[in-house]
Amino acid sequence: MLLLGGLQLRFSWTTIQFLAWCDQLPDASLPLSENLDLMRDYAKLSRGDRILAIGQEPVSSRGQFARAYWKLQVDETVNVRVLRGGQPIDVPHKVKYLSGKPELPIAIAITTLNILTPGLCLLFAFFVAFQRPLDPLSWWLLALMFGISNIASANAWMVETWPPALSVPAIFLRGIGLFIAPAAWVWFGLNFPDPSSPRRLANQLRWPLTLGLIVLALPSGLGSVMAIHWPGRNMWLRQTVDEIPSLVFYGFISAAVLLGFCNQFYKLYGETRPDSLRRMRLLISGIGIGIAPYATLLVRSWITGKEFGSVPEFVWIPSLMAMLIIPAAFAYVVVVQRAMDVQVAIRQGLQYAMARRGLDFLRLALAVSIAWLVFTLGAEGMSIHWPKVLAALTALAVLLYLFPIAGRWLDRRFFRESVNVEHVLTRLSERVRTMMDASALMETVTGQIKETMYVTRVGVFLRDGNGNFVGADGRVPADGGIAGQLQRGSARVYFDRPGEWLASLPDAEAALLRRSNSELLVPIRGSDSVTGYLDLGAKRSEQPYSNADVRLLETVAAQTGLALENARLSAAVVEQTAQRELLHREIEIARDVQSRLLPKRRIAVPGLDYFGLCRPAQLVGGDTFDVLETPGGQFGFAIGDVAGKGIPAALLMSNLQASLRGLNFAAISNLGELLTKLNRLVYDSTPSNRFATFFYCLYDGASQRITYSSAGHNPALLLRAEANTVVPLRTKGVGLGLKREAEFEEASTSLRPGDLLLLYTDGLTEAVNAQREEFGEDRLAQSLIAARHSNAPELAQELLHRVDQFADGAPQHDDMTLIVIRALP
Repeated sequence: MLLLGGLQLRFSWTTIQFLAWCDQLPDASLPLSENLDLMRDYAKLSRGDRILAIGQEPVSSRGQFARAYWKLQVDETVNVRVLRGGQPIDVPHKVKYLSGKPELPIAIAITTLNILTPGLCLLFAFFVAFQRPLDPLSWWLLALMFGISNIASANAWMVETWPPALSVPAIFLRGIGLFIAPAAWVWFGLNFPDPSSPRRLANQLRWPLTLGLIVLALPSGLGSVMAIHWPGRNMWLRQTVDEIPSLVFYGFISAAVLLGFCNQFYKLYGETRPDSLRRMRLLISGIGIGIAPYATLLVRSWITGKEFGSVPEFVWIPSLMAMLIIPAAFAYVVVVQRAMDVQVAIRQGLQYAMARRGLDFLRLALAVSIAWLVFTLGAEGMSIHWPKVLAALTALAVLLYLFPIAGRWLDRRFFRESVNVEHVLTRLSERVRTMMDASALMETVTGQIKETMYVTRVGVFLRDGNGNFVGADGRVPADGGIAGQLQRGSARVYFDRPGEWLASLPDAEAALLRRSNSELLVPIRGSDSVTGYLDLGAKRSEQPYSNADVRLLETVAAQTGLALENARLSAAVVEQTAQRELLHREIEIARDVQSRLLPKRRIAVPGLDYFGLCRPAQLVGGDTFDVLETPGGQFGFAIGDVAGKGIPAALLMSNLQASLRGLNFAAISNLGELLTKLNRLVYDSTPSNRFATFFYCLYDGASQRITYSSAGHNPALLLRAEANTVVPLRTKGVGLGLKREAEFEEASTSLRPGDLLLLYTDGLTEAVNAQREEFGEDRLAQSLIAARHSNAPELAQELLHRVDQFADGAPQHDDMTLIVIRALP
């Protein structure tokens, strides 16, 4: 690999020299035979002259001649000793430059053939070989990429100017490249995508074809080397090669290529696994598109006997450049489609950006090519050939139409550059917290996943009364293999590389996963068991699910499980309340206990008029508020919203309130530290699927400032009296109980005379009317401004009245709690 890489780097540098300084480099590509006989007249040299020396340097091979000639300066006159008519004579010869600067399309073609295509082939093949050194398929892929990189190249004579230590292996490798690629393609076609698959066509031909191609490759490579460096010593070898009919060469190459393609088509039309089908289709399409133009020109050259480059430039240049598609197709299938389980540490957004830049480069290259066609090919003499111009302009118009479509296709195929996990979690949590209908809840969850991650299909399976998982696509038994795997965690579904759990799956369950084209199963957990699972199909980008994707989906599933459990608990409470008077009495007791936990004695706060109010949606609620006097003479105002409804939420609320009052006695003045300790107490004393949002502020009468901190709660609204504007008070922090170690931000602001501060829960802003429209934060702020002249109790009642007017009889789905604080003059 080091030899291949080093030779390619040297050839790339020689190509750059040729393109950049071709008008300053000597033309070493004289029409010489391998014995240094001139094939046609050149300057003062005549056809049939045999070159013996350049200046004082004797030459006996084309390699020596190229190296000696390459050292000369352009326009330098040198004596060339030739053998003419049996007599050695010196002929003065003026060194000419290679050529003028090539036109842009020619330069692009040479760069693609000599640098881009072989560079991409070798980089990709080296990468796969380093990642999977024990996989024979990776070494066949390396041989195939090496052969492709050597099949088409421009100005190969430049290799003759290198030192023998480099030119000998380079010429040999170029000589065998045409035979190595078909041989490697035979083995790759037989083994891709699954080497263990028994589906193989004419498998017994692989060794005869491979050995035949090797037998043809060795004399071809050795003959090329000897023709350049040791002419006259390889007559036996050249005679042997010349005696082999060209039909044998073309026959072995064609048979190998055909066998590789036949195996791929044979596997394609017998394959049932969606991953393997997708990979083979992409690979066959990419190879076909890349090789078809080049193969067509080769067949034309073989049939007509005309040179490859006898067709117009606008035909052979794109035909050769199309070969760049072949390594690109292999790279996409192997790396992006995980055909050989190659891991790539590239951000998904970077892949999308690279695809976008590639599309931009293709757009630029095609536009330049069409412009060249218009201004070069369109002119014939002093006139303009309008049909060609119109054809080129029509092609440009079609491209301008197609490229925006291609851009939109990329947007669908590639997912977003990054996903803010906290943002998705917060949005989903806010939407599902108030949902009591399981079907509406799951519709919201699946819609959010599809929108965020570009997933083609999201199915939901939930437990029925017998413990089985039931979904729209079928039924999974409670004691089956899928249920057992979900107890252990999420499961990827790749039938082309089945893990232990997938290989041992019952046939009925495996058939269900195949029918639905499943790629990932994510368990939905309740408080103590798996209550269902999400069945996800392929992503629109066709890329596999990463570890980050799985973690995000597990977080969403946990929130969904919490919401489902809340809905079921609430339904159970309602049902049991209607059936059992005893349970109704217990709930009444719980409500009475909960109401007693709310502040009953109004603490006088100098300089403030305040009022707190809580209206549960059910008999017991999950909201709380409190007013505390700290040992340091400050006054604290707290409001919280526990996830869920009913008795479990009420118990967590009472626990939260008790913990807060205990910490208040500890005289912790830093709110970030206070909420950190409160979060640990809540986390350690509650199940993992319970949490609460919380907002707490301290009022210092001496400085007339409030210090506040939020744990994922709605922002408090501060109405400035002098500006008559509402300012939301936000700080960073997650809900209490979500994770044990969390940090909370603290902020402060002044509370000037006449200012109003409103603390509230999302029951107000998420109240809906018959049209399912939410009241929202903006309406709440406008209501606060409209009622700003009322005292605190009246203002609190007025805000609830406005929410009820907006709901217009729609049932209250969530607790409504608020604290109104007015700074007195």
